[in-house]
Amino acid sequence: HTQEVSAVAFFKDSRRIVTASEDKTLRIWDVEKRALEGGPFEEYTDGVKSVAVSPDDSGEANGAIIIIIIIQWDVDSKQMAFKLLKHTRWVLSVCFSPDGKRRASGPLDGRVIIW
Repeated sequence: HTQEVSAVAFFKDSRRIVTASEDKTLRIWDVEKRALEGGPFEEYTDGVKSVAVSPDDSGEANGAIIIIIIIQWDVDSKQMAFKLLKHTRWVLSVCFSPDGKRRASGPLDGRVIIW
């Protein structure tokens, strides 16, 4: 990253982490090799504030949060799965349900969205 790292999350396999940064990117790292494995993912217009990985490490449910936009990535194909534009203020936190079927996000506007 070229700017501060704002969030880090482990994949379930504990072999990889995903980092989010104020440089408007996500990156996936191999923990053992200490090497970049994927990315940078660069669909962002502002710094990335939070990141979460699906409980099953499928790659289909990797999510990142930026200002009012939630982008979900397919890690294996490195393609954007979808964008969710439901928040009106900065989103500072995102998480997955234990079964990976639902997500929750919390912005500065005082609301929590379950999706």
